[in-house]
Amino acid sequence: MSQQSAKRISPKIVDTIFDIPKSDLIPIVENVSQSAPIVDLEIKIEHETRIKGTESKNVIATFYYQTETKTMGMITLFVKHFLHTDSSEVNTYRAFDEVGIPTPKFYGHRLGPNGEEILFLELLPKTGINAKSEFEVLQCVRLVAQINALPLPFSHFSIPESKPNKRPDPNPQWIQTLAEIWEKAPAGELGVEIQLLCHENPDGCEILTDYAWYLTQQRNNFQHQGLINGDLSVNDFGWRITTNGKEIVAFDLIEYQVGPRFLDICNLMMGELSDDVVSYPKMGTHYLAMYNQLSGKSVTLDEFFDEVTFLSESGRYWDITFALERTFSGKAAGDNVTWATHWYWLHCRLKELLESAKVQMPFTDRSVSHHEV
Repeated sequence: MSQQSAKRISPKIVDTIFDIPKSDLIPIVENVSQSAPIVDLEIKIEHETRIKGTESKNVIATFYYQTETKTMGMITLFVKHFLHTDSSEVNTYRAFDEVGIPTPKFYGHRLGPNGEEILFLELLPKTGINAKSEFEVLQCVRLVAQINALPLPFSHFSIPESKPNKRPDPNPQWIQTLAEIWEKAPAGELGVEIQLLCHENPDGCEILTDYAWYLTQQRNNFQHQGLINGDLSVNDFGWRITTNGKEIVAFDLIEYQVGPRFLDICNLMMGELSDDVVSYPKMGTHYLAMYNQLSGKSVTLDEFFDEVTFLSESGRYWDITFALERTFSGKAAGDNVTWATHWYWLHCRLKELLESAKVQMPFTDRSVSHHEV
């Protein structure tokens, strides 16, 4: 759900917003309205939300004001209140603004009673990307590239210390996950489809273990870093209306960090931005046109898809661990929706990984194991 979403409530007039008094809100309203000093302020809230699993509580507030010159006006803002003091988004809004990354206009912030951030932002008339619109998909792809191409270190984002000689974890979580699946699925504990998949692939656990170690060996070829969200969704974008039409903006900036440069575009292309309307080669071409121009690099389309494929395959291993945990937790709680959703997801990821492993692994000698790498 978009962080700029909020459900409609019965209108209420308030004297504070998240315990911020009018006296501290007036300078923000003056900044937005560019008006003479404000002498009277009324605040109405008609939308508010607390999205389960998120770090903030949001309201859409309308400010009715009168200036000392008797001018009257009204503005509506999106107000985002973080629930934890260790969450910070202000610096990222400021940093993006300095380099021209389009975001909702940031009008200021205040600190709550416990030091948590409260942001006052432009209210967007539309949020999300319509995956059926070629224009919106390509605008999204270009903006992702613009962010990923920012030179590092950037603002408060530093490059993690490189550890080229660090050996992979000899017992990562996915090894335990695969062993548990092939142990429990044959008895039907994970549903009929996964039971059948394991019967049809009795050596599937070994195949997927070898494939995972093969991917681990390829990792050094794809160590390029960039500024990424890591959990990017089409709902993290919105649109502002301009004289020339509409302009895409990025918001919900709390998750940005340094990581694999193409991870965000990989997750979008493999997920919410299907190739029904815009082909993957076209998405990749538009992405690279912006990325190469801004970064000064010369990544080819083949290199791009090699890196995206590696990230996609690696991500599936994390997916199966998460899906297995949620499948068992849903079953234990008697939550048939959670059980069915994650059981289906787990089956899809296992099937995809097995198909990829059988096609892409360049060795068939089962005596070659990860222990010899």
